[in-house]
Amino acid sequence: MFQLLFTTSTRQRPTSPPTTPFRAFVQGRAKAGHSDITDSCGSLFKVVGSTSAVDARINPIPRQRTRMQPSTYWLNGAKAADNYSDFYDGSWDSTAVRTESGATTSTSWTSKGEWAWTGNNRDGTNAIGLWFDFQNNVRLDNRLSGNNLLRYSTDGSMGNYSLYTFSPIFSPPLTRRSGRR
Repeated sequence: MFQLLFTTSTRQRPTSPPTTPFRAFVQGRAKAGHSDITDSCGSLFKVVGSTSAVDARINPIPRQRTRMQPSTYWLNGAKAADNYSDFYDGSWDSTAVRTESGATTSTSWTSKGEWAWTGNNRDGTNAIGLWFDFQNNVRLDNRLSGNNLLRYSTDGSMGNYSLYTFSPIFSPPLTRRSGRR
C-alpha cells in the first residue's frame, strides 16, 4: 500500500476551508498534472492542511487509513515517509518536493514564494489562529530546515502559495506465484 504526495505548482490564497474549494483545486491539479492520474482517482486527492475545525492529520486521510499504514511517496519521486506516524513526526525520508506533474521544484527555498500553506503544526494538528480559514496569518511549511516540512513561518492570508496534496491509498494487485499454494 502506498499514497502519493505532491505540492501544487499553481498557487492559492488560504482564505477558505480545504474541504471545499481547495479540494476541487488540488483535484483539478492532480488530473491536469500527470497522465496516469485519471478522473476516477484524481477526484480523491485531498489537501494536507488544517482549518479551525479539522486537523490536517484527519482531513486528507481516508477512513481506512486509521487501520492501514501506507508509505507516502512523492509523485514520481522518492519515499517521503514510511507510514502515517512518520509523516507527522517531522522526520521525512525525502524532502525532494515534487509537483503534480512529478517534476522537482526549485531548490532555493529562501523565498517564501516557494513555500506551501499548511495551517498546521508539525504533528498535523491545527496551528491555533494560523489555520486556512483564519483571515490574518496562516502557517507555512518549512523547506528551509531539514526534514520538518509541515510547519515553519506565517504570512498574511492574502499571499499566494502552493498546497500539499495527498492521493488516495493505492494497493498494487497481488500476484500468485505459479506452483505454490
